[in-house]
Amino acid sequence: MIELGLHNPTEQRAKGFTDLVADALIAAAEGVAQDAGRTAAVEAASGFTARAFAAASVDAAAEWRDVLGASFRADAGRRLIRDGEFVGQVSTNPNGIEATFDYDVAKGGRYRLTFARPETSVTLKEVDPAKVIHARYSADKHQPWIGRSPMAWARSTSELAGNLEQVLADEAGAPHGYILPLAQETGKRQDGVSLEASMTAKLRELRGRLLVQPVRTTSTRSIEDVHAVQKWAAARVGVNPPESIVALARQTFEHTLAAYGLSAALVLPGNQVGQREALRNALHTVVEPIARILEEALTRTLETPVRFDFAPLAGIDVQSRARAVKALVDAGVTLEDALAKVVW
Repeated sequence: MIELGLHNPTEQRAKGFTDLVADALIAAAEGVAQDAGRTAAVEAASGFTARAFAAASVDAAAEWRDVLGASFRADAGRRLIRDGEFVGQVSTNPNGIEATFDYDVAKGGRYRLTFARPETSVTLKEVDPAKVIHARYSADKHQPWIGRSPMAWARSTSELAGNLEQVLADEAGAPHGYILPLAQETGKRQDGVSLEASMTAKLRELRGRLLVQPVRTTSTRSIEDVHAVQKWAAARVGVNPPESIVALARQTFEHTLAAYGLSAALVLPGNQVGQREALRNALHTVVEPIARILEEALTRTLETPVRFDFAPLAGIDVQSRARAVKALVDAGVTLEDALAKVVW
């Protein structure tokens, strides 16, 4: 008998849907649930929003125009959709807006702000709310002063997405390659190292290469006899997630994007018509409404009107919008009204 030197040769497979959901609930109860903020879907949503905000043009007072530059807009857009809020302190001489690392609201509405610094942090207490920009994506009725992100509302989807991507990451990080078994008489070891320990060490360093591994033979059968009947074929080990897990991860990716109001067609390969429609919907139903929330907070604190214009991003949809304008004009609508209806 030829026996590969492993204590438990049974391969541990990725878990099914029910186990994943149960694990997510247990992990949440224990406070160790995977962070959905590190998943591709959340980054796709926040990255798209950040880039859209960076590409917008700004209509604001001259003394604040540079402060509200592309870097500020991208950071504010990302924080609003990822964290559910943007909190920053306004300063003058020179003008500036610094985003906070953390904050708290005390009685009377005054803020306690913490700012990140290299190797340290700075906390300011009793900050006048008139000097704080606080834009909220949404808020819970029990804590209306705290912003909540889409994933804070869709907590089950958030935990499932985080756990699924961790399952796939663990699978992809496992040793992978080929094992070619060669016969070796029982008892022959180098430096007293057991076959099991040697195998474990070699598997850790496999990384796609070929592992030639000695296997045990019985004392009543010679190595030559084993070689005579042995099939010289290398066995593949490594990354092989079940299709059910891959399909569930794909569905969860789409559900996560839907929680942000985005279509998977926006970021996944597809036809250009679908991508243009997804982009148009994303601009008008996600990016612009979030921008209005930030505009309102900026206008209130800076005491000057602030407006973001995303017209440059609408250029990709110019053909369908031009057709819509033509159809309206042909139907008797004035050109001015037609342009206004299609948000030209």
